[in-house]
Amino acid sequence: MASRNSRGFLPQSEADLLIWSENFKMMISEAPTTYGLDAAKATAYSTTQEAFATAFQIARDPSTRTRPNVAAKDAAKEELIAASRSIAKVVEGTPSVTDAQKIGLGLTVRKTPTPRPVPADAPTVEVMSVNFRSVMIRLHGDEPGRRGRPTDVAGASIFSFVGDTPNDDPKTWRFETSTTKMSATIDFGTDATPGTKVWVAAFWFNSKSEAGPLSRPASTLIGYGLSAAG
Repeated sequence: MASRNSRGFLPQSEADLLIWSENFKMMISEAPTTYGLDAAKATAYSTTQEAFATAFQIARDPSTRTRPNVAAKDAAKEELIAASRSIAKVVEGTPSVTDAQKIGLGLTVRKTPTPRPVPADAPTVEVMSVNFRSVMIRLHGDEPGRRGRPTDVAGASIFSFVGDTPNDDPKTWRFETSTTKMSATIDFGTDATPGTKVWVAAFWFNSKSEAGPLSRPASTLIGYGLSAAG
């Protein structure tokens, strides 16, 4: 396979560039309108490509490899590169040209990013331990055997509520943090005295920060010391 350079689709070596450009010339000459071109552009490219092919052979032959001939080859190469990029830009900008046709021309087909769906399921929130006013929680997905974040989930946003019964109004919940981890520690502050009931809920979000449904809240009591959820 021909190596590529910083020009992207163009081969790095001159021998590979010659082979590539001959195929490119043939394809666009046979059916220029297929690629968004006209006959004049295809003919002009053929002239440029053939000039490089001739200069390349002259500069390669030991009997004619002189400094002027090498310089002429280098100039023809730069003209061919510029012409190739100009034609490729037209092809890339023609909506009717398929990826298969671009590949046939030797162009690089850019991969279209796969859209990340909005998370359809809510996480499960589990209280792991309570250390005075700090509550450690763990999040779980619903994919069997998967310990990390669910597929297409970038992270979770976590919310808290203080009181015996959580309010249905999301504005009354306090945003705590957004995290890419499956666990978090929430500090309820000095307003939550020992024995106070607190609640934690969360939702998943994807790489575009689009949120899924809010989870069922998990509850616990603020403790007097370190205690494990039981």
